[in-house]
Amino acid sequence: AIQSGAWTRPTVDGARLLTTEESNRGTFFTAFEIATGERAWQLPLGSHYPSTGSLSPDGRQIYLCIDHELWSVDAVTGQRLWLANHPQAVMDLKIIPDGKVLVTACMDGIVRFFDASSGAIIREQPAHQNAAQKLAVSQDGQLLATAGEDLWVRVWRISDGKEMASFGLNGELNALFFAD
Repeated sequence: AIQSGAWTRPTVDGARLLTTEESNRGTFFTAFEIATGERAWQLPLGSHYPSTGSLSPDGRQIYLCIDHELWSVDAVTGQRLWLANHPQAVMDLKIIPDGKVLVTACMDGIVRFFDASSGAIIREQPAHQNAAQKLAVSQDGQLLATAGEDLWVRVWRISDGKEMASFGLNGELNALFFAD
């Protein structure tokens, strides 16, 4: 059965549906062929499932946040390409529009920047007193917005990490994005 609340997306070309499924054999991240309904591949996840994920702009890589790990998976074969550890659970993931950098929000309040091709960490940036929960990247790739458990939204310049603005909230934030 496909898990409720699991990260599910079609591939960029629309040929496959990517989702998490649970069976008596365990939990798997699966690619289904949309035309036939057949499984193209399955990646075992143990007892966990992705909290969030994203496709690379070219559709060749899938990035999954699974507990305290960030995985890169080949979208065609289902093979894990690399894994990057976090000290605590990853809450959100975004890709800078050029596709070269990934950004994660972590329960430790740190926002981390990773090289999308290798998983190497580029920069760690303290963002919130408690968990960093949500991220948004401007369409031009210049700004990053973060929302945290501390009920603050902060806007950062991506190039140097400088905080450009901050806004206090009256309650929990459900979504974060830059308007066109």
